Amino acid sequence: MKITEIDIDRFRIWRSLLLRLNPSGLNVIYGPNEAGKTTLMTFVRSALYGFVPISEEPAWHRPEDDIPWKGAVRCEHAGRTWRVSRKAHATNAGTLRVSGGPDDLSKEQAMTLLLSDTDEHIFADVFAVGVRELQQLSTLGNDKVSEYIYGLSLGPQGRQLLESLGDIRCLLYTSDA
Repeated sequence: MKITEIDIDRFRIWRSLLLRLNPSGLNVIYGPNEAGKTTLMTFVRSALYGFVPISEEPAWHRPEDDIPWKGAVRCEHAGRTWRVSRKAHATNAGTLRVSGGPDDLSKEQAMTLLLSDTDEHIFADVFAVGVRELQQLSTLGNDKVSEYIYGLSLGPQGRQLLESLGDIRCLLYTSDA
């Protein structure tokens, strides 16, 4: 799946935002602190996996005038252009609409196909690299950068495995000396 457009009617600080993404290569969202970068990534995740019910949002994140969060993500997958739109609800993940996929699939089946069965936690660990992770990269050498990025893609358990592997390597090399 390749996200080609983010269309936010309304989500936290964002109103009427349409971002058309570069269809080839990597898209990087950057800006000063508090510009809305994390909010943008949270919107993408929420559109794909469901909003936190509005009643469970902290008070400062709730819509001030009872108009719920709403927006869509357009993407390319398996030779098709998909549109996933969602409207938040007070007590559940929101109303989901999916278009562009095979006609014989339910919304849930279409999302499983579109997301290649990737659960929300893996999506967050692999695709939502934040400032903290990028700052850590600047302190590493080239080999360490590759290992760190690979560890990010594995999630917390995978990173623990990589750390354990590093410990084992150290033990092997020091016991040979």
